[in-house]
Amino acid sequence: MTAKFTPPKKILWVDDDRFYIKCGKKALELLRYDPLTAQSGWQAIKIYQEHKNEICLVILEMTIPDISWRNVYKELIQINPGLKVLVITGTKGSDLMLGLPQNGAVKFFTKPFTIHELSDKISSILEESPPSQQSSQPFWAVYHNNRLMGAINL
Repeated sequence: MTAKFTPPKKILWVDDDRFYIKCGKKALELLRYDPLTAQSGWQAIKIYQEHKNEICLVILEMTIPDISWRNVYKELIQINPGLKVLVITGTKGSDLMLGLPQNGAVKFFTKPFTIHELSDKISSILEESPPSQQSSQPFWAVYHNNRLMGAINL
C-alpha cells in the first residue's frame, strides 16, 4: 500500500519589509507550507488572482504602504468570499478593530511571535469552519527584536 502524496498548502505572505518577507517565507517553509510572497497590496491581489484555487490563507501585514490592508482584504474576498486572512501588526490599540468584518474572516496576530506560535495560529485558522459560519474572534500579535513572539486572544 502506497501513501498518497499531499502537496503542501500554499500561504501568501504580504509585507513591504524585505526582512519580514524573508523571515516569513523561511518560517512557512520550515512549517512545511508552500509560501508565496508579495511586497505590496496590489501585488498580493495579483498573485491571489493567479493562485486563488491553491492559496488556503493570506498573512497580511497591516501597514503596507500602497493600499490599506482593509482594501486588500475587500479585493481578495470579492475573488473568494471564504478566504481566511491573518493580519499581522506591531500596533496595539482598539482602532485595529474598526471596520472589521463581523464574520470571523479576519484574525489578528501581533508581532513578535515565535515560529511555534505562528504554527499554532495557522493550524487553528485552517482547521476552522469557513468564515461565514463563525463569530469574530480578533487576536493581537507582537514582534520583539525582529522575532515573531506571540499572540493573545481578545
